Amino acid sequence: MKKTAALLCLVLTGCTSVTDVTKTGRDTYMVGVTVRMGVSGDAGATSEAIQAANKFCSTKGQIAQVSGTQSSGTQGLTPVGSVVHFSCVNA
Repeated sequence: MKKTAALLCLVLTGCTSVTDVTKTGRDTYMVGVTVRMGVSGDAGATSEAIQAANKFCSTKGQIAQVSGTQSSGTQGLTPVGSVVHFSCVNA
């Protein structure tokens, strides 16, 4: 049963890992997402990273303002990753 669940994760959605938000400057942060063997490309990984940034900023009553992104990997061949650089601003 556990093997079936793991296989289903890999085939249908891929397995996604999200890093902890890291402070990179006075008011700037970064968060990364890696998607393995899924149907989501770099746009999907970037979207998930932005969602993680917004979740982080929402704990401060703010929203994420993205200042840059970096993508890596090739969908279907290697894990796809995205790093989002952001700051938290008032909505």
